[in-house]
Amino acid sequence: MYVLRNLGITMRRVLTGALYAFIIGLPLGMIMGYSPKILRALSPFMNSLRQVPIMAWVPLAIVWFGIGDGPTIFLIAFSGVFTIILNTISGVQDISKDFYNAARSMGANTLNIIKDIVLPGSLPGVMTGVRLAIGLGWMSVIWAEFIATSAGFGYCMVEAQGKMQTERVIAYMIIAGLIGFLIDTIMVLAEKVLLRWRAQ
Repeated sequence: MYVLRNLGITMRRVLTGALYAFIIGLPLGMIMGYSPKILRALSPFMNSLRQVPIMAWVPLAIVWFGIGDGPTIFLIAFSGVFTIILNTISGVQDISKDFYNAARSMGANTLNIIKDIVLPGSLPGVMTGVRLAIGLGWMSVIWAEFIATSAGFGYCMVEAQGKMQTERVIAYMIIAGLIGFLIDTIMVLAEKVLLRWRAQ
């Protein structure tokens, strides 16, 4: 029960952080992919920011959010948001210009184009970004919980290491790998369901 309770805490943090990454990354990626001017304006800042090692944000995250869920969720969201942005940009840019021209010739405005062309057309890229972001979130949360929390699956590993319980540490590593594999498998299945139209 102890491990399951802490695993539940960790999964909640991963999903919350991934949700924040999606909420921030999706519209930014859509706008940057659709508008070359905005892409040129934001790319230098974004590319510089994403080069900062995630561990470098740990002290600031603790100062800003204290110990507990706050810094962990921030680090998960930060580790995943750029993946979603970049893959969304790629998904938008992969849409054929013919679709835009056809829509405009029929009187579609910008809102219609975004709703009917950009959103569905970029979905493959978005799904790839979300899949990678959740995977990164799972990997990030473990070491984030080593430092900034007093509960969670990563904390269980630190506790076992502190007590020199090597067998528990190894068991937790195996569980972490299996859960990561399960998460990725679920995302692959979700991608196949949401993008089943591509096989038609």
